[in-house]
Amino acid sequence: MVVGAKVYKLKSIWFLILTLLVGLVSCTPAPKITLIPRIDISNATLSLTSDAPLQTVLVRNLGQDGSQLEWSMSSVSDVIIITPSEGVVDSGKEQSVTITVDQNNIQPNTPVFEEIDVESNGGTKRIALSFRLSGTGLAACGTFPVEQFENKLKTAALDPLGAYVPDELLVKYKEPLMSLSSTDSMRRVQLERLETDLKTQFHFEVKKAASLHRPSLIKLPEGADALAFAEQLANDPRVDYAEPNYYLQTLAAPNDPLYSDQWSLQNFGLEAAWATDFGNNNVVVAVIDSGVDMTHEDLIDKMLPGCDFFDDDNNPNPGLPNGGKSEHGTHVAGIAAATGNNKLGIAGVAYTTNVQILPIKVFDDRGITGKVDDLIDAILWAAGIPLEGVANNPKPADIINMSLGVDPSAITDKLASLSAAIAQAKAQGVVLFAASGNAGQSDLILTPASDPNVISIGSVDDGFGRSSFSNYNSTGDSVDFMAPGGVSKGTFCGGSNEIRSTFPKTTEYGCLRGTSMASPFAAGVAALILSQNPGLSPDQVKAKLLASAYFDPETMNPEEYGNGIICADKALGAATQCGLSQ
Repeated sequence: MVVGAKVYKLKSIWFLILTLLVGLVSCTPAPKITLIPRIDISNATLSLTSDAPLQTVLVRNLGQDGSQLEWSMSSVSDVIIITPSEGVVDSGKEQSVTITVDQNNIQPNTPVFEEIDVESNGGTKRIALSFRLSGTGLAACGTFPVEQFENKLKTAALDPLGAYVPDELLVKYKEPLMSLSSTDSMRRVQLERLETDLKTQFHFEVKKAASLHRPSLIKLPEGADALAFAEQLANDPRVDYAEPNYYLQTLAAPNDPLYSDQWSLQNFGLEAAWATDFGNNNVVVAVIDSGVDMTHEDLIDKMLPGCDFFDDDNNPNPGLPNGGKSEHGTHVAGIAAATGNNKLGIAGVAYTTNVQILPIKVFDDRGITGKVDDLIDAILWAAGIPLEGVANNPKPADIINMSLGVDPSAITDKLASLSAAIAQAKAQGVVLFAASGNAGQSDLILTPASDPNVISIGSVDDGFGRSSFSNYNSTGDSVDFMAPGGVSKGTFCGGSNEIRSTFPKTTEYGCLRGTSMASPFAAGVAALILSQNPGLSPDQVKAKLLASAYFDPETMNPEEYGNGIICADKALGAATQCGLSQ
């Protein structure tokens, strides 16, 4: 009996141990499925200025329900301040992060390009940040100038001597071969190094550093010949091209201002075109010229803040009236888009306030001295392409008008620098127009009108005859279209010999004639086309002009008239063509 009791007791102990082991095993928690977070950033690109030095970024967790996102932000630059720099975000939630720049450690007009790395347990992101001190000089472009209501000569400039600036060159460097993963910041660093090496070797001064979008502007060593120095640089394997900084010229013959009827609107189908569309949708027309009077009664409601690349500030107003040169840009702007139906002065081709004017000045206040270098900047800025040291354009252009040019007979080779800027603008969807020139020559189309990416415009009178001053090319590519620009004889501002439009000084109107007047007419018609058909490409706009142009084979030839005369009515789908029944 005693032995049996011991056996029973041992069995009981083993049963108890087994029970405890089973209990311990059953108390171990079952493995959980890991909930996966996913990071999302509200803005991967930040453009900051001293006027708007901070911006908020949202860190979002778009992962599985119940997940937690652990994140952190950092930058190698000590001027970037991130608050907070790390955090935890539950699924479906977001956290605000303020990013700003320490302006005390940045030089004026010096651009900052940095990257912010975002690390998390739900993936990685990268934020690109750019910053400029603004408020003065070109960094203030895109804002209205404080001195907007003043007309004063800002720069005492000498008349240009020769075809180009004697001690300047435009130079494009060949970028080193880089991997596909190379960032813009890395490319900029390589450009800077290359420019420094060439500067040291050739002893030139950099007036405007090369960027990813435009060439460098350099000042030659004392006594150097521009053409010889350009050839020397161009022979260097690190240089793509080097060319002179050519002077520009406006393309109108001035006269005293007198009131006249706007035959150019009546005889080329505008009334029928307006019955279809008079600029109902938003379109921006950039006028790159001698400046535009931003306070003129017929223009003030159409004005966007612009830029002055000659004086390097945000005041594109012209200088004091001087008989047609300083007035040129204001006159051109009025032809394209002066306000209509306001019981004041004249009406532009695209006259509603939905079609806005972007004024860009590339001449001195007299409208006499202008350079290709500034025209390159003007084209890129108008198209919304970023420039080093210049505030970004808040309202990029849909259309650019250039009633100016360079005589190609003065150019030693094609202007590769200008062509590159034009190509970039067209690639952005901008339609570019330019005047063909006023020398009355049969073998000469001025640059930029001669560029294949620009629509070149010649001039006709009210009877559709080519104006005797209007350039064309009888042996090569000629003008694309013709538009009203006046006739060469007569000085009376009225009838059919000149074009009446806005002049500076708020309430002034005057007359000019030239291909300069024909080009903004074409630009205005293009604005109506884009208003009626938003989203058309530059080639599609040109195709509409081509399909609606008036060409009479009995009285016209392709050399002088190109594809014919622009007819606003048919271009917008009216039953008439330049007022004529079809």
